[in-house]
Amino acid sequence: MEGFVPSEPTLMGILSACTGVCGLVHAMRLHACIIVSEFFLDVGVGNALISMYYKSESLGSAVGYFAAMMSHNAVTFNTVIAVLVRDSRNEEALALFQRMFLHAVCPTSVTFISILSSCAAITRLNIGKQMHAVCVYNEFLSDIALGNTLLNMYGKCDSLSDAERLFWTMPSREVVTWNCMMTSYVQHKRHEDALQLFQHMESVGTLPNNASFTNVLSACTNKTSLPDVKRLHVRVVGDRSHTDVVLGTAFVNMYSRCGSLELANKVFRNMCSSDVILWNAMIEAHVKAGRNMEAIELFSEMQATGLIPSNVTFIVLLDAFGTLEEAKYIHAVISRHSLNEDRTVGTGLLNLYSKCCSLEDVYNVFDNIRQRDTVSWNALIAAISRHSSIKDAFCSYQMMLYEGIMPNCISFINLCDACKINNASKEALWIHALILACGLEKDFYVRKSIIAMYGKVGNLEQAQGVFGEFHDHDEITSNAMITTFSLSGKSIEAMSIFRQMQIEGILPGRFTLIDLICGFVGAEMLPEGRRLHATIYNGIHEDDLTVINTLLNMYGKTGMLEEARKLFQRANKQDSYTWSVMLGAYAQCDEGKDAILIFRRMLIEAILPDRVTYVSMVSVCASQTLLVDGKQLHVSILENAFNSDVNLMNALINMYGKCGSIEEASKVFNGMQTSNIVSWNALISVYALHGKGKEALQLYHKMSKDNVVPDSVTFSTVLSACSHSGLLKEGLECFISTGKSCTFKPTSEHVTCVVDLLCRAGLLEEGEKVMKTLLMQPTSVSWTILSAFCKMHSDKDRGEQFARNALDMEPENSSLYVLLSNVIAFTTCSEKLLEIKKLES
Repeated sequence: MEGFVPSEPTLMGILSACTGVCGLVHAMRLHACIIVSEFFLDVGVGNALISMYYKSESLGSAVGYFAAMMSHNAVTFNTVIAVLVRDSRNEEALALFQRMFLHAVCPTSVTFISILSSCAAITRLNIGKQMHAVCVYNEFLSDIALGNTLLNMYGKCDSLSDAERLFWTMPSREVVTWNCMMTSYVQHKRHEDALQLFQHMESVGTLPNNASFTNVLSACTNKTSLPDVKRLHVRVVGDRSHTDVVLGTAFVNMYSRCGSLELANKVFRNMCSSDVILWNAMIEAHVKAGRNMEAIELFSEMQATGLIPSNVTFIVLLDAFGTLEEAKYIHAVISRHSLNEDRTVGTGLLNLYSKCCSLEDVYNVFDNIRQRDTVSWNALIAAISRHSSIKDAFCSYQMMLYEGIMPNCISFINLCDACKINNASKEALWIHALILACGLEKDFYVRKSIIAMYGKVGNLEQAQGVFGEFHDHDEITSNAMITTFSLSGKSIEAMSIFRQMQIEGILPGRFTLIDLICGFVGAEMLPEGRRLHATIYNGIHEDDLTVINTLLNMYGKTGMLEEARKLFQRANKQDSYTWSVMLGAYAQCDEGKDAILIFRRMLIEAILPDRVTYVSMVSVCASQTLLVDGKQLHVSILENAFNSDVNLMNALINMYGKCGSIEEASKVFNGMQTSNIVSWNALISVYALHGKGKEALQLYHKMSKDNVVPDSVTFSTVLSACSHSGLLKEGLECFISTGKSCTFKPTSEHVTCVVDLLCRAGLLEEGEKVMKTLLMQPTSVSWTILSAFCKMHSDKDRGEQFARNALDMEPENSSLYVLLSNVIAFTTCSEKLLEIKKLES
């Protein structure tokens, strides 16, 4: 077409055809020709050129050409505003909208669609409302696309009432309109309204599309929604749910949220095709259900299909691992897929290593993360807070600032946790000052962390100051203050905060009530606990199982068995912990037989006992010496595969010892897969209790051979065993070895055991010397032991003197008068007996 001058429509047609990378090259050549031609001033050609750049995603070129244009019209502005909104340059889009009026260009409905999208993106509700008013004035609301955009804007700007008002006054609605309103309901957790709106949409004859089903499925969030999900599934199963991957993924997610992993798996297996997102949803469903091994198997199956896992796959999968060995394995897999430098995956891996207590690996992962953000740094600070010092946590915080990353609320919450763990009172003041400097003290969760931090380090005055500084109290901060008071033993002050909450109309949550109840465990606080129970009665938390369990624990520990029994019987449901608490209440009141009956009833009702339940029951059998019942419990423990629980096995050793079955206690100990120092001490104590000093010593020596380091309790138990078995030499050798121990120094209890050992052997003078030499301040117990042995060995004068020494230290202890009377009665001195009676009166 050499020598041919194209017309305006021809140029615009050619520009419209230029899309994609290849088309963009031709369009840029054409752009160069236009600049030197008469069409440079043509608005229509300019608009076509901007539109072409916009479609080709060359947004910078589109904006640049707009700036060079000599004249503009509404289409020009609309196109460039759309370009800016697409590029997330929303502030510039709003500024350009204002320039339209300076150029005397009237906006159209298309203009407002872009501007309202911009307001939604940056949550500018006031500007959005102004745009709405202008649209009403210009009668643009007949444009259904504009109405949909307005709905979306109100939803994104958290103005649900405005969205509802607009929706119900719209002259016409299409499926997108209904979807916008449902999305707003879902975003604001009004799931029931979203479900009802979906039903209303169908009742007026509007056919739902995939987005409608996805929205309504998002509204199904718990087990009560399962029937709705099933009905929706039946509604679409005929044609789309097994072929449409998006819908299939939505159903997998919803069945998972509703607690039906079986149905989620059925949908997944019936899908004709799948993608990474669907596999991710299925893996996540298994992880959330605690089926970690199956989640890992799904990951292997996914790889076998040839699908390449995404960063989301690993983020979801990381929660399935819990040991250091597993963490190393998944780390290697992530590295093979070149995702170890990914920020989100790296942060998840960092959290996993923190869970595995491997701070060295935490640092290594963190160093490999590219483009670290606040979330990455927060994860590092959280890991250091849990496993290192407050100093290291502060160093990481300073490095974060050095890299130009600004801290947020989570950063300071982690630092507060570091102070709590390390009991750092001075650093707590520094962190508080930093929070004030950053202006984050108004955040409720930050305020809660500050209060909890001060409470943990013992600075109640500062905690109260932070709480009282703001008048806009909520459940979060009030609960923090209640917890702080409760943990500090100030239950009256905690109750005062609770009453203040009631006056201010703040509804207490379950955790507020639980913290309060925990503070009332004690006879002197029981009346307050009862009053609180009366407040809970007929309230929204009356049937809350955790609250019921805490109340049961309060009544049980204060010996109010009848009230605990009534509450237990009135509860609509019980879990294994409820039964455990009730069993503990019976044990507390020495009602061993009733505890056994309750345990049997628990089994009849098919409630599986947990570790806590078994420990409670074994303790009951030990305290009541119920050997037959104890053996039955042992069988049940083995049947339920709790034999690997060290603490439970230790309790069994103690139970058999208390019931006089040394052989069974030894069998339990020898059959343990793993043991700890408590296990060794328990069996030594059994031998000591039954006068088996030689066996106790043999076990003590075996500890050394097995490289088990004895503790203070070990030596006390061995010394007691030697004393009761007359093993003087061996007992003294054991005591001498305590002085060589690197882990602890001999205590007053050890000295008292040695005094007992010497006195039983008739070495009263030596016992007195040991006591006076090794005890800085002999106790009344020490003098009582000496006096009793003096009576045993007929050392009357010394026995009387020791008894009087004990009486001088505890003149109100009636048992010491009895001791002194017995010693003197042994001397048949009636005058001294009369003297004691006068002292006693």
